[in-house]
Amino acid sequence: MPRTLASLLAAFLLMSLPANASYHDSRASFEGLAQEDRATVILALIAAGDLEALALHGFTPALYKALRAFEQREGMPDDGVVDEEQLRRLGTAAADFRERIGARYYTNAQTGARLLVPRRLFDAERQTPEGLLFTRNDGLLSLLFISFPQSERTYDDLWRTLSGGAAGKSVIYQRRFDSRFVVTGSFRTSKFYTMMLRTGGSTTGFTFSWGAPMEGMGRKISTFLANAFAAEQR
Repeated sequence: MPRTLASLLAAFLLMSLPANASYHDSRASFEGLAQEDRATVILALIAAGDLEALALHGFTPALYKALRAFEQREGMPDDGVVDEEQLRRLGTAAADFRERIGARYYTNAQTGARLLVPRRLFDAERQTPEGLLFTRNDGLLSLLFISFPQSERTYDDLWRTLSGGAAGKSVIYQRRFDSRFVVTGSFRTSKFYTMMLRTGGSTTGFTFSWGAPMEGMGRKISTFLANAFAAEQR
């Protein structure tokens, strides 16, 4: 009996090792990539719908899970290790996604802040008192690029306004840090994602909203905007 128990324990330990080793190997391969290649990997995983998280803190279990999901779908070894062939496929997927959404930078003339906008998804853009607004004719997507000097609107003021309640507005999640806050929820028939960052003498960010028919794309674009914007400010 003891020998049988010992054998079972040994087998269990052996079965556990590949998963742990795979995670650490995956992390090492990701952290060994150039910064540009890391950004490509993250963008491709967002485009595939495998990653719905901020990649501010480097390699995480969410990123590992996303890599393995991509590998499984592509028929590759699902160990999370990014080799040359996988990086090539991820690079192609990222480039196709950027082209499909028409990603281009917009700069706020007053503060110099930048936002990578999926311009091809919108029909019009116009300057408003709140910021640069991008809209669609069908009303299913909208994006507001906000950037204020501290002398006009403070970080605290924007937090109170954007996280506060309003008629038809329901806040599902809100989190405030010293230099960043996020608010998500719904407004009337649309969902929204807001991220604001305090950088130097200004507070900059965006609010992106999407209607139910655009749920899949809305989730992807909100993740894309958050990661691209956070990376821009680092």
